[in-house]
Amino acid sequence: MGAGQPAGVSAGPEQGRRGADCPGARHRHSYHPAAGRAAQAAAYPLRRPHPHALHTGQGQAVYHYQRLPPAACGNHQRISASPAARPAAASANGAVGMICLDCDDLFGTWRLQARWLLSHEIDPSQVSWKSPDAADLFGSEEEYSQEQGPFQARVPLELVQLLESASRYRGDQRWSLLYEVLWRVTHGDRTAMMAGDKLGSELHRRLKSVRREAHHLHAFLRFVALPPVADDAAIMRPQYVAWHEPAHDILLSASEHFIGRMGQHRWMIATPQDGVYYEGKQLIHERRCPEAWQTMARQVEDPHGELWLTYYSHIFNPARLNPKVMEGHFPSRFWKNLPEGPLIPALITQARTGKQRDGQASDIAARRGKKIAHRD
Repeated sequence: MGAGQPAGVSAGPEQGRRGADCPGARHRHSYHPAAGRAAQAAAYPLRRPHPHALHTGQGQAVYHYQRLPPAACGNHQRISASPAARPAAASANGAVGMICLDCDDLFGTWRLQARWLLSHEIDPSQVSWKSPDAADLFGSEEEYSQEQGPFQARVPLELVQLLESASRYRGDQRWSLLYEVLWRVTHGDRTAMMAGDKLGSELHRRLKSVRREAHHLHAFLRFVALPPVADDAAIMRPQYVAWHEPAHDILLSASEHFIGRMGQHRWMIATPQDGVYYEGKQLIHERRCPEAWQTMARQVEDPHGELWLTYYSHIFNPARLNPKVMEGHFPSRFWKNLPEGPLIPALITQARTGKQRDGQASDIAARRGKKIAHRD
């Protein structure tokens, strides 16, 4: 999986043979990679392309992987997040132990690690991605040099794009699932990319969650104007700031949407994890959001806040309220970071206790009406 890959590779005749007659076929779609893999390997040995037959042509990409020498260091081995990956651990009897990795939640780092694992045909059931603290419980800190591995794989460009998008999902087996999909596709089973497959279904569910979270950023993020100061431009101080709490790592990719909308204004978005700052020409991303950014975004007061609350409370239509539909399109986890958030529970309560009958806010109903002149 390298940069600038050509178009994806279609499944060849060898790849199309793995169907329902494979003894491990019913296990291939299991979410747990260990199930049925021994039966699969016995029935359909892996076919490696001849070294002289490898080439890069129209519509395919050939990747050369690197072998690293094994080193004994107990039953578990950590592979470093640096490009110089570390090898699997070998126990005293020569068996390969569980490999625990830390990619620092970076797709580029995971790709380097997956490249090394795939080159040595290390089964997904033998690999686990953990946080740095968890990985330290199992791993060794010794570094190893890189060597070329024996297995060479063809990776469709479409798969690389799917894996990169799905890598923004935060959840259990965030990186392990990606390697399981990669393993199956590079060993001839392209159904792992499809929504009809059990593993592919989980992959596409994550892709949908990531896309939906990006939509939430566009819909529910509110910029607040900072009070102008004399040397704003000189110190490159943002003119607008916003605080958002996304469920997935979508800030960098989704925030490009605001470059066109905000014009040449300088703006900043801070989250509990990362932050972005657009200084008028380029978008700057900080993977660890500075505390100063977080403080600025969370403590700013909107000078037009009261006007907006008045407007929102008056356009709220209790006669059309459907709490379940509202929650589906406007999740309550975003309410606390929106100026109208504190009003919503009270407006819903009023609608449930009778406002749906008259459809008029109480403060509006209390006002005296105006007599409309009769026209003959």
